[in-house]
Amino acid sequence: TSEVIVRATSVYAKALKTGEKVHTDKFVPLSSHWDAVPQLPLITTVTFTVSIGTNKVLYIGNDSIHTSNPDADTVHSVSIDEYMRGNDSISDVSTTVPVPTVHQAYDIVVLRVDTGYFSGNTHFSPVSSSLSSSIPSGSGSYSPNPVRIRSFLSLLERIYANNTIKGRKGVRSSKIVIYFGGCGVDIIDSSHCSGFMWSIGGAISGIFNSLRLEYPNVACKVVLDMNMTLEPVHVPVQSYMYAEIISIMTDEFSDCEVLYKNSERHIRSYKPTSTDTDTNTGSDTASDEVAVEAMRPVGILGQLPGAIIITGGMGGLGLLTARVLVECGRAAHIVLVSRSGVVSHKGQGLEAELSWLLDGDRDTRVHVMCCDVSDEAQVLQLLSDVRVKCGGISGIVHAAGVLRDGLLRGGGAEAGCEAVWSAKALSGWWLHEHSLCDELSLFVCYSSITSSLGNPGQSVYGGSNSFLDHLMVHRVGLGLCGLSIQWPAILGVGMAAANGNVVEDDATSMLREDAVKCIKHSVGVGSGTILSSTCVMYPLGLHSLVSEA
Repeated sequence: TSEVIVRATSVYAKALKTGEKVHTDKFVPLSSHWDAVPQLPLITTVTFTVSIGTNKVLYIGNDSIHTSNPDADTVHSVSIDEYMRGNDSISDVSTTVPVPTVHQAYDIVVLRVDTGYFSGNTHFSPVSSSLSSSIPSGSGSYSPNPVRIRSFLSLLERIYANNTIKGRKGVRSSKIVIYFGGCGVDIIDSSHCSGFMWSIGGAISGIFNSLRLEYPNVACKVVLDMNMTLEPVHVPVQSYMYAEIISIMTDEFSDCEVLYKNSERHIRSYKPTSTDTDTNTGSDTASDEVAVEAMRPVGILGQLPGAIIITGGMGGLGLLTARVLVECGRAAHIVLVSRSGVVSHKGQGLEAELSWLLDGDRDTRVHVMCCDVSDEAQVLQLLSDVRVKCGGISGIVHAAGVLRDGLLRGGGAEAGCEAVWSAKALSGWWLHEHSLCDELSLFVCYSSITSSLGNPGQSVYGGSNSFLDHLMVHRVGLGLCGLSIQWPAILGVGMAAANGNVVEDDATSMLREDAVKCIKHSVGVGSGTILSSTCVMYPLGLHSLVSEA
């Protein structure tokens, strides 16, 4: 199944561009796993020097890598700031050899970033003194800053532009290695840092799943080093990095997503998701945080006390989820949250759906509240108000989202990234952080299949959804409830339908009634409960497209 998904990515993009269709509405739920694999041979500096031969390597990071030959003009190091300033030349910290300009094409480009690069205090408005006591210690030090994500995209755009050169013999492209790991700032709360680090690493993977489709001639490997360390570079990390560089140099189709955790090497795979509540398969990996097949608490069956909050509550999926919860009597209160308080998309019958939900002649009371869930202060106020008004919070369904499609080339992805990132990733982070004091029975994030398969022009959207996927894995590792559903487009429902991107027999689209079944499973009222923390709703129609490709 993993090979099918990897091979399907380019076919998926082709299907979206050409309108190629397969007549099927069947989907199989898959779960994302990190499988332990044998270590690559650890590479010393001497072996690395010999192995790269005459290949030109550019290392971008706030440290440096070295060769054993001080006279070799093969490995050049530059800081991220120097690279972004676009200096005419860069200084090689490891040799005295003059270094070519940063604008030349290298054979291999290595970018190393750490958690500190992405973190930052993202308070958009002051938090009142009455609410500040509920902010966890250290939350300001680790938060998924949308400005830093924009900077990261700008950095990637320059790397791709500088190292993808059109010539008479076609396109000459570098091979790119993204190495993410390390905290980069002082650890205040190791669990807090670990969750942030894990989620940002997932976001990077999600971004590159789309960039591989935008730049099919550029081989790219993402390496996530989850071994917590404050050291910028230590011997094992550099050995891992050398090994991964040599690996992509000798085989550009080698493992494109790699995880180092507890000194073990893992690669991503996808397996069928269990929906049998009596099954207890447990974890088949060494770490709870690596294992996405870990069991999530089912919670209380029947009607939950307090309220279930639905962000993006005025959108198609949000209102559909609310209807399922009301019809099944799952919640005493449902709170529909949106920025505007009005339905998101015209022509989908959402006004009538909202009117039906607000009909007071039911066991479930439905409330509408306005809140920008990307604003930490507003989230704190929202949660406080719901606790008072509804007698507590029993669940959260994070269905908010924004689409701002744009290719990395030319700055399109960067232009809309802050709105996309804030609506998904930043909002999900604040909801997670500030509901830790509530005994939640469900926390469901509505992600996108773009997270795993990618989609040209949706690198930020895929990355922000992948952030949510990995945040739910972290919650499950802590023993909390957590589930992320990677939705495909749904016929007549949601943002894709509003943008006209769904056709009735598209192999990548889901029928509304199938979406209802999935929602029932996710909130614990179906015939079974999804047991994986990340569920990929993979369209079987892609199998036919792949087999014909």
